[in-house]
This record gives sequence, structure tokens and C-alpha cells, in this order.
Amino acid sequence: MLFANYILPLSILDFETGATAVENLYAVGETIAGIHGANRLGGNSLAETLVLGKVVGDHLADEPYIGAPELPESQQRAADEHFRTLKALSGQGSEDPQAVLQALGDVLEETAGIIRTEESTNEGLKSLEALRDRADDLMVGERTGRSFEYAIDLEFSLTVAELLLKGARERTESRGAHFRSDYPEESEAWRKNLAYRRTEEGMTFDMTTPREPSEAVRKALDADYELDYHQLE
Repeated sequence: MLFANYILPLSILDFETGATAVENLYAVGETIAGIHGANRLGGNSLAETLVLGKVVGDHLADEPYIGAPELPESQQRAADEHFRTLKALSGQGSEDPQAVLQALGDVLEETAGIIRTEESTNEGLKSLEALRDRADDLMVGERTGRSFEYAIDLEFSLTVAELLLKGARERTESRGAHFRSDYPEESEAWRKNLAYRRTEEGMTFDMTTPREPSEAVRKALDADYELDYHQLE
């Protein structure tokens, strides 16, 4: 199995083959590379998917197929919960899943786009609650139809949207592609990672300090190289 260009809490064991901590699961694209750092441009993600996709593909072509591994109990429980969610997507409500998904995209563009503020992220979270109510009244249709596909996308998109908005509100600085007009400067105190998890009380997060870069990476950072914008495309 492959996944690409999604930031997931998953350890990459081998950056030359894309092997992850989950047996038989490989990563390609930005997930494994991140070679452009915080400067994430749309064209970069496509280039990384193509280049690293070939790297991983060449490796898998030489590997014997060993079948699907048995899932650990914790992952099996997560899979069972997901399947229960899919079975529940059979309602005949009044809301079109595609329309709700589009509305979610509009909310994120307006409240957590290129320029963010505490006020905008609060507005986004408030709008998100209304969208969740609409998502409880979906008109799903057949499982082979596009409506069912949009309903599945909506189910996890709402979670991702909540994490994005809360993370953007919590991080009171500007760093990389995250820009807060009410906190336009980068803050050394915010050289932290936020890891969110869902609990019975709702979404909570843990804050960790990133490891120091290796000597080779530190040497490159200290050199303070500059590139023209067109060199990044």
C-alpha cells in the first residue's frame, strides 16, 4: 500500500525506499521527503510525488510479495471503527454530501487561508459546528455512487478542518506557510510541534520540542543560502 502527500503521524524507517513503521506500507511524496521545508508550493508536491514515487516503485518491483500483515490490536480497533462509520453512511437525509464538502472548503479558505487571525479561526470553528449538523443529515445514496464517496471524504475532512483551525489559532506566530497577521513575526518560543488527539473531552494536543538538526543540516542552515523565487518552482 502507498500513500502520498499527506502528513500523517507515521515513522519513516527508510528514506531511500519509503518503508514505514507499518509493515508493507510505503510513503511517497511530501510525506517522506519534505525537501522543500516550510516553503510548500503546489508544484513542489507534484514533483516530489513523481520522483519519489519512481524511487519507491523501483524498490517494490524488486521485492517479493509477502501478503498483507496481521494488524496490531490497536490498529484493528481503529479499522473496525472506520468500517462501522462506513456502514452508518446509508441515511436518506436532505443534505448533499458534495455541497457540504464544498461549503467546508469555502469556510477554510475564508478563515484559515493564506492570512489567518484569532478572529478568523474562531469564526471558522463556529462555522464548522454548523457544518457538522448538516453532515448528520446526509443524503448518501448507493455505495457505488459519487455521493457515498463525498460522504466518506466529508467524514474525515471535518476532523482535519478542526485540527487545522485549532492549530492555527493556538500557534501565535508566523512560521513557514502559517501566517498570522496579528502575530506576523516568528517566535523562538513557538519552535514546537503540536500533536492532536481525540479524547472523551474533545480534541486535545501535546506539545513537543523538535530534535536538533544533524551536523550536516546545521552546516547548510548556517550557510544561509538564498534562492530566487523561480528556482523554487
